[in-house]
Amino acid sequence: MKHQPIRYERERSYPMPVAEAWRLLADTDHLNRAIGLPSVDFSALPDPLIRRAKARAFGVIPVRWQELPFDWIRERGYAVRREFQGGPVAAVVVGIELLPAGLEPGDVRLLPAR
Repeated sequence: MKHQPIRYERERSYPMPVAEAWRLLADTDHLNRAIGLPSVDFSALPDPLIRRAKARAFGVIPVRWQELPFDWIRERGYAVRREFQGGPVAAVVVGIELLPAGLEPGDVRLLPAR
């Protein structure tokens, strides 16, 4: 039985220019540490576009996945697809899109990647 995808979205606006938000959010290693994600070990694959990764969720549960190349547009957004090996989740796509908020000059609106 094939399950339907679940989509979680949250949109927020912040009082900062798009360039400043990008500077903070584009450093994904730092961002992952700041939000409490575990460190990830990557290994090279024969295919240079796909990386194998592993981490420990909650410090104890081993998690393994293949990470496809990031879609990356400077100061506009990024997204990445991770295909998991085993476990309750087959794949996730995570990312952000940055837009001028239009509320006040210099505000940025963050949306989930499309």
